[in-house]
Amino acid sequence: MAEITKENDGFPLAVLQTLTHIIYPWSPFIGIGLFMFLSRYSALVPFLVAYAIYIKLDKAHEQGSRSSAWLRNIPFWDWYTGYFPAKLLKEAELSPDNNYIFGYHPHGIIALGGFANFASNGTGFSELFPGLQVHMLTLNLNFMVPFYRDFILFIGMASVSKESINYILNRGTGNACLISVGGSAESLLAGPDNADLVLSKRLGFIKVAIQNGAHLVPVYNFGENSLAYQYSPEEGTLLHIFQQVLKNYTGMTLPFFYARGWFPNTRGVVPFDVPMTTVVGKPIPVAKNPSPTQEEIASTHAKYVAALKDLYDRNAAEYHPRRFGPPPELRLVE
Repeated sequence: MAEITKENDGFPLAVLQTLTHIIYPWSPFIGIGLFMFLSRYSALVPFLVAYAIYIKLDKAHEQGSRSSAWLRNIPFWDWYTGYFPAKLLKEAELSPDNNYIFGYHPHGIIALGGFANFASNGTGFSELFPGLQVHMLTLNLNFMVPFYRDFILFIGMASVSKESINYILNRGTGNACLISVGGSAESLLAGPDNADLVLSKRLGFIKVAIQNGAHLVPVYNFGENSLAYQYSPEEGTLLHIFQQVLKNYTGMTLPFFYARGWFPNTRGVVPFDVPMTTVVGKPIPVAKNPSPTQEEIASTHAKYVAALKDLYDRNAAEYHPRRFGPPPELRLVE
């Protein structure tokens, strides 16, 4: 199994690594706060109005983003990935003569491992998979957040809509889309002793893969679910109802979680520094069919699930973070 690792040097390294996990998860709120702060100055209001119109009209998130190799390789990402540390492994070569849909599991609280490995080159994606350009996909709502939307566009993120995926996969070979298949529903299941996946009825990514002839690649991050503890409100309580309403109307969720604080031996919302090992599995060949039948979709989905379970079973004992005991059983709960 091939891997690329990066080591960080410098002082104060631990501070820089922790700082990246204070800045990045809160960057949407930083973008909103900065926009509101600048709006206090009347001289800037015309520019902010123009920027708001630009956000509304710009379709870059539906058209392959604006990926910048420079931004994906800045030292920030070495500090970000070195915090855990994060490691990226591959089980097979992926030819740039094909296109791919990577299914990322599990979603975790906010898919921090997805950002580490696929929205940056912090763990060496470009070296492991030469000739491939990967786009991590996310909800359209994220591209309405001022300033934050421009940052994620420049690290290659794009919309998870069907139109966006079709655009990326139809502009030539050597393109890959990373989809966190379980999405917001799966984020509410995240926890160190949990490997439950929302996958049984997730057929959309299978259908679009067949329609575009994109090979399917199962990906599992051992550690994503171990970055925080989560409080799960009982069904029927106000907190539970609030979570479900938010998910149903916005497509987003608000998990109630805690991990470590800004300083050692304190509690807060900075993720635990547990090793994260992401294993990219072997590709599942997919023949192009613009109008796949339900039987074809179901058969391909079954192959994908079997490959994902095999990947997990072969690697869990070695890569599941030992701090939290033995690896849990992989289960499809929805």
